[in-house]
Amino acid sequence: MYNRMAEETDYPVMVALWERSVRATHDFLAEPDLLALKKAMPDYFVDLDMKLWYDYDQIVGFSGTAEEKLEMLFVEPRHRQKGMGSKIIKQLIQEDGIHTVDVNTQNIAGLNFYLKQGFVVTGESPLDGQGRPYPLTHLTLRK
Repeated sequence: MYNRMAEETDYPVMVALWERSVRATHDFLAEPDLLALKKAMPDYFVDLDMKLWYDYDQIVGFSGTAEEKLEMLFVEPRHRQKGMGSKIIKQLIQEDGIHTVDVNTQNIAGLNFYLKQGFVVTGESPLDGQGRPYPLTHLTLRK
């Protein structure tokens, strides 16, 4: 598995991957909120260190980090449950020093994924980063 830094020309591919991934894992999101987030995605990408992740020549997902925090990680639905997310997290921990992440509390699969990767719950917020009623669980890498 390898990665490369994303460029602005990659944004349409990333937004499409994001939507496929979110539709497969975030069934709690109301459609108007999903569409609003989709429209705003490129604005979030600009402020983050965005990486596209590949297995051979296929894009399997993308990540976004800021300082030592994982801001987003999305994997193609057809590549879920194959260890790709675990490989990405391990590389981000080793190479980028990430040690914190927030996950939608209602995204049980995502929450369990991060717990299996060695993160522990350190808090919760009743709203997401955009002030919507989607609680967040805050996690920190166990030392």
